Amino acid sequence: MILDIVLSLVLAVPLSLSTFPHILQLQLCEYLLYRYRALVEDKGIAKALLFTKFRFPAKSIRNLMILGLTYLLTVSFFLLAFTYLESAVAICIALFLSYPVSKVFVLLGALITSPLSSLYRARYLFIANRQLKSSGVKIIAITGSYGKSSVKEYLHRILSAKYLTGKTRGNRNTEVGIAIEIGLQITRDMDYFIAEMGAYRRHDIEKLCKLYKPSIGIITGVGNQHVSLFGSRQELIKTKLELVDGVKHGSVYASLEWDGAVNAFSQYHKKIVTYGFGGEADVKVVFGEKAGRFKILHGAREEEYESKLLGMHSYLNLVPAIIVSRELGMSYHEVYEIVKAIEPITGKLSLHKVNKGMTVLNDSYNSNVDGFCSAIDVLDCLNSGKKYISTLGIFELGNEKYGSYKRIVKALEGKNILLLTTDADFFGESASTQVRIFKQESEILKFLNGINEEKVLLVEGRHSPAFMTELGISKAY
Repeated sequence: MILDIVLSLVLAVPLSLSTFPHILQLQLCEYLLYRYRALVEDKGIAKALLFTKFRFPAKSIRNLMILGLTYLLTVSFFLLAFTYLESAVAICIALFLSYPVSKVFVLLGALITSPLSSLYRARYLFIANRQLKSSGVKIIAITGSYGKSSVKEYLHRILSAKYLTGKTRGNRNTEVGIAIEIGLQITRDMDYFIAEMGAYRRHDIEKLCKLYKPSIGIITGVGNQHVSLFGSRQELIKTKLELVDGVKHGSVYASLEWDGAVNAFSQYHKKIVTYGFGGEADVKVVFGEKAGRFKILHGAREEEYESKLLGMHSYLNLVPAIIVSRELGMSYHEVYEIVKAIEPITGKLSLHKVNKGMTVLNDSYNSNVDGFCSAIDVLDCLNSGKKYISTLGIFELGNEKYGSYKRIVKALEGKNILLLTTDADFFGESASTQVRIFKQESEILKFLNGINEEKVLLVEGRHSPAFMTELGISKAY
C-alpha cells in the first residue's frame, strides 16, 4: 500500500506539470468552458488536448489551485488503479489513459474553483460601483468585433490632452476587468473613463451597460470574430447593438463599414451618428491626394487631418476618436496636432526593420477578416523586397471559416505575396499557389531564414513569444 501511494505521488508530478499549457488555454478563455469548448472544436481534440506546445500559465491564485487540484485528482486516479486493477495489462492501460485524463482534471479544477471566482467578481464590482458613485466621471463605452482597442487608444490620447481621462488597459474588457480598472484609476476629479466592452454571449453588452451606465457609445464594426460562440452572425450583431439601448442619455457613434450595418441601425429610433467611406454615413471620410491626408465631412463642417498610420481601417478607427473629442469641446487645432503626432500602435500595422534583411509589418495584436485584407493591401504597397505573410489562422469563426478564408485568398490575387500558415483550411478553400502550409510555426521561421534577400513579412494575428523573439520584435499582447 505504501509503495502504491509513493508511486502515485511520483507519477502524478510530471502529468500535472504537463497540464500547464491547458491551464493557460483555460486562462486565455477566461475560464469560460463554452469558449474552451469552441477552442477545442476549432483546433480538434487531438491538437487541443494532447499535442499542445508547452507554455507556462500566469502565476495566479486560481491557476495554482487548479494545478493543485489536478495533482490531487491524478494521485487519486493512480491509487484507484493500483488498488482495484489486478492484471498488469489493465494497469498499463490506466497508465496510458492517465495523460488525457489529467487534462479532464484541469476542467474539473476550473469548475471547483468557480465559487472563488464569484467572490472575486463580487468584490471588484462592489469597489467599482463605490468609485463610480463618488465621482462625476462619464463613461465612454466602445464595442465591436474589431477596432475596439485602437479606437480606445486614439480617443484616450486625444482627450488626455485636455481632460483627466482613464481607460481600460490591455484586454480588460469583461465586467471584472473593467471593474478592476475603475477601482484602480477613477478619482473624484476624473472627467472621462473609456471602457472597452467585449462580449462572448448574447446580453453581455446589455449587462455591462447596466453595471457601468455609459454616457457615450461607439460601435466600431461587426464581423465574424467569435461567431461560433454566438451560434450565428445575427446573434452576434444583436449583442453588439445592445450598446445602442445601453446608452440612455447620450449619443452612439457607429461605423457603417460592415455588412448589414445600414439595416441593423435603421430599426433604432435613437439618434445614431454613423461614420464611414460611403455616401449614407452621417460623417464621411475622404482621402486626400497626398498620402496620410484625409478629410472628415460632418454636416456643414469640413476638417482636414494628417496621420502617420497605415491602412484604411486605421484611419476608420481614428474617425470616432476625432468626432467624439470634437463633440466634447476640443478645438480643431488641438485635435489636429495630436492626430498628426500619433504613431502606429505596436502590433497594429507597425513597421519594424529587423535583422537578416527583413522588414516586419507587425499586425499581431489580433486578427479579423477585414483587417487581414486591409493589411494585405498595405503590404502590397510597400516597395522593398519579396513579400510574405505569416498567420496561424483566425479562431472562433465557426461555419463562416470557409467564406472568410476564401475572401482572404481572393485578396491575394494579382499580388506578388506568399501566405505562410499552419492552418491547412487555407489550402482547403483554394488551390492557390500563393498559399503554403507548414506543420509547425517554427517551420515558417526556418523557411524565412533560408531566403537570403530583402523581404517584407506581414505577421498577421497572434504568434508565440518564441516566434516574435526570433524576429526581434516584442509581442503586442
